[in-house]
Amino acid sequence: MSAPEFQIEWLTPRNERIAYLSDVGPFRYTKALNADGDFSLALPPSVALRDLAKDQLIRISRRAPSGVLAVDFVGLIQDFSSAQTDSGYSRSVAGPGMGWVLSGRVVAYPAGHAQANQTDQADDLMRAVVRYNLGSSATTGNGRKATASIDSALFSVQADVGLGPSLSMGFSYSNVADVLRKISDAARTAGTPVYWELVPSGGGFEFRVNVGQLGQDLTSGQHALTFGPEFGNLRGGKLDYSARDERNYVFALGQGQEDVRNVQVSEDTSRSDASPWSLREAAVEDTRLDTDAALLDLADAEVLAGRPLWLLNAELVSTPDTQYQRDWNLGDVVNVTFDGMQFSALVRAVTVSVDGNGRETVTGSIEVIA
Repeated sequence: MSAPEFQIEWLTPRNERIAYLSDVGPFRYTKALNADGDFSLALPPSVALRDLAKDQLIRISRRAPSGVLAVDFVGLIQDFSSAQTDSGYSRSVAGPGMGWVLSGRVVAYPAGHAQANQTDQADDLMRAVVRYNLGSSATTGNGRKATASIDSALFSVQADVGLGPSLSMGFSYSNVADVLRKISDAARTAGTPVYWELVPSGGGFEFRVNVGQLGQDLTSGQHALTFGPEFGNLRGGKLDYSARDERNYVFALGQGQEDVRNVQVSEDTSRSDASPWSLREAAVEDTRLDTDAALLDLADAEVLAGRPLWLLNAELVSTPDTQYQRDWNLGDVVNVTFDGMQFSALVRAVTVSVDGNGRETVTGSIEVIA
């Protein structure tokens, strides 16, 4: 498909525009649910190597089929290079999406501190982890081992809403991004998915959490959408099913020793009782957890992670009949047909690529959910 209009901006680490970039070479960016994403961009000759710096930003706006030009991706420059060519030098930059900043922090509170052991709704739990380790509350005055607040003019955390399932978790000195993944997994086990994102807001970025399905349900109704090889909008497909790593009965081990150790159990009887051979036990351990509820959440998450899965590795392809940002988007649930099977699949990532001639290709990565 031919490319829509793009606007690419080169920004300082404080989100101030250095220049609009025109005449760029090939570029690509990927957005993903509960993940950093990444980008790469071939720079125009007007950008000098000496002017590039770590933590500068690239902001890419895309004009959707609706005609609206809106920011579709912001990335942090972490890599840049220069290669000699017959006509001079070819320069490029690359890096992760803004969510990458979360993986650079730990929950720097001791195990007994309130910010390291919490019971709260999943969405507010995520906001608290980020607020107290990157936001305005990330201070030694609040008990953090080191102050690490990002300038409030550049970073904020969405106000608490309290719509997710209640969870109890411990995460002293765990990586913030890993903690967010664990909360997301536990919430999904409890029946309600939660998705975080770092979005442009004012002159900076806001950490936001969405409770429930992020996009649209396109599996039925007037706007139902089906992807499959026979429609020309799904390619490179490979379907696998495996139960070798299944866990359906999990012991979660907490504090204490031997007979006095706190042990909580979670079981998915629909799987463990499916046949005479189907029971698959496992044990997980976290001695930081000091409540039954927190241990049970840990066991539930492990049972969820141990499901046998249909894995469909395939790309959704934006075509004239199934256009990105018109017919489908990140977070939507769509129908997928493959080798006589039909699934509901979540669009977990979207990659936009533009070649040196300005031609755009959009692909989506999917996860089978039913």
